[in-house]
Amino acid sequence: MAGFAALLAAGTAVAGSVAEDADGAGRLPVFVGLFVVVVVVVTRTRGRELRPVKLLALPIILLAAGLAPVLPLLPEVELHGIDYQLIAADLAVSVGLGVVRGFTVQIYPKLAATWYRYGPATVALWCLSIGLRFLLGGYGAGHAATALSTSASVIFMLGLTLLSQNVVVIARRRSGVGVGVSVSG
Repeated sequence: MAGFAALLAAGTAVAGSVAEDADGAGRLPVFVGLFVVVVVVVTRTRGRELRPVKLLALPIILLAAGLAPVLPLLPEVELHGIDYQLIAADLAVSVGLGVVRGFTVQIYPKLAATWYRYGPATVALWCLSIGLRFLLGGYGAGHAATALSTSASVIFMLGLTLLSQNVVVIARRRSGVGVGVSVSG
């Protein structure tokens, strides 16, 4: 967890360098996204009962909350090649790492129910996700990308990566893969 705190501190410094742009998107989504990730990671390292509806609710809310402020900006913002590159890279990283994290989540029986928890590998992959997101945002800011592609999409991408992860966890539960076996990591 100390590494996670250090990454958050470094990420905050990078997030501060992503200046508010003329298109209205600022640093707030970055800080909200970090807060949500910290809460999710802390609560899920303790273990929770695996309820598919609950696992899907938060990502869907985040997807909607991430799209709501961005959609009205689209007609007003001129996107450039760098913006499309960042959005494509962010989509690939979000979905890819979400799927990989889904396979590291520990699924186990407890009190006649199926439970899940984040292990060290899952937390490490969250740190990697955050680090890559800040690198993409910093790269975009350094190459004159709009805030729409560097910071405004953070909440949407968080929802997407959680959805990818949780779909894998639900599929593993239904297939019985990992149930009753503590996956190291």
